[in-house]
Amino acid sequence: MTRKPQFSSNLDTHTIRIQAEKSGCLLGFLLFWLSGWLVGGFFAIRALVLGLTIGPPSMGSPTIFLLKWLAMWLIGLLVFGYLFFWQLVGQEVVTLAGGVLRIRQKVGPLGTTQNYDVHKIRYLRTQPDEWPTSLAKNQRSEWGSGSVLFDYGAETIRFGKMLREAEAARIVGFLQQHHVSVHWAFEP
Repeated sequence: MTRKPQFSSNLDTHTIRIQAEKSGCLLGFLLFWLSGWLVGGFFAIRALVLGLTIGPPSMGSPTIFLLKWLAMWLIGLLVFGYLFFWQLVGQEVVTLAGGVLRIRQKVGPLGTTQNYDVHKIRYLRTQPDEWPTSLAKNQRSEWGSGSVLFDYGAETIRFGKMLREAEAARIVGFLQQHHVSVHWAFEP
């Protein structure tokens, strides 16, 4: 599915909204998986509350086993639940205002925000953000983390997950066009 970033400007505030990439297959799988996961969790919690014995006696205390299992179940629920909702309603909101570039990744009302002083931004650029095709690319920590990049001190900051190169180039052009006062900060 092609995602087109949405651009808007109000006086000195410039905003880019990038919807999360949606995959019907992944959404369908996650919905199916989470449904089964919730049913399993329901029965585990029910067994714990009712004091039902699960498993052979050689496993030790059923209560301790169930508590450990439920802890892992909760982690799985949070991780895959977040991925499911990111697919449904997730977005990146990039705002340029008052000398600050703000990148917010959010799922509904929840999210994280990073702020960057535009005077410290160097070498704004695009880089294709592709699925890995070899083991070496699989080992890259920044894989799938963004098609728009800039250097900030000793770090490389990425946003615009899995955008096509043309969309990423439009974002770079928009940021360069609307940041006249310190335009040099966006050049290599």
